[in-house]
Amino acid sequence: MLAFVIMIALFLPTFAGTAKAFQTGYVNTAYPLQNAVTYDGKWTNTNEWVDAMPSNFGTNAAWREKYELLSSGTTFTVYDDLIIETWDNTNDAGDYYQICIDSTATGGSTPLTSDYIINITGHSPTATVQWYQGTGTAWTTCAAPTTITWGESLAPASPTTTFPHYTLEMQIDKTFTTPELGMRVAYYDAHAGGYGLQAWPPTSADVPSNWGDIPYDMNPIPESLNLGFIIALSSVAIIAGSVILQKRSKIAKFATKTV
Repeated sequence: MLAFVIMIALFLPTFAGTAKAFQTGYVNTAYPLQNAVTYDGKWTNTNEWVDAMPSNFGTNAAWREKYELLSSGTTFTVYDDLIIETWDNTNDAGDYYQICIDSTATGGSTPLTSDYIINITGHSPTATVQWYQGTGTAWTTCAAPTTITWGESLAPASPTTTFPHYTLEMQIDKTFTTPELGMRVAYYDAHAGGYGLQAWPPTSADVPSNWGDIPYDMNPIPESLNLGFIIALSSVAIIAGSVILQKRSKIAKFATKTV
């Protein structure tokens, strides 16, 4: 009963309505975690991420997100869990994942102090993490405002694609954000002749009002969302596969890190 009361308190701002400024048409609802996650940069089993809403971006990447509520005595913490899968399988120093977070969902035409970027550059085991915070007009490097746990690898085939591909799994402690937030997810493939930059939404990282909406739902994800995603992916699988077969594969060991 106490957990239910805490959940209502945590998500009441979302139900009551918040000041929203998001890119039209880009919504990825966070549903509650049903299946545990191992942050090793791959689908540990075929059910690990089916409880999270999927969204593809461009022709070379897809991502999912869900939330979990953990308790320790009377202390409760909410986490966001994300997986980013890219069709890239070449190891280039300039490759990077990027997660933009509008922690108060207020938008803006320039990065505010409530806006953050997480860049993970390169691939495990030598990948590096850098946080950035808005200044009101631009970005500056900053210390991590919260804890993240992540793992990345050149993963084998998954329910998303049948080809080996780089995958990032991440858990973000949400204590520094409002329940509903803005987010932009991107991956840059630096390989010559590769995919380049792909993002959800396909907008600037410098304009928070053009990022996507991440609302929350207390009900488990409807099965129809995953079915529709699989059908949509099938339309680009042939294109993605033909490119992957032409790219050299370099195996990278996975690493799980907390920062």
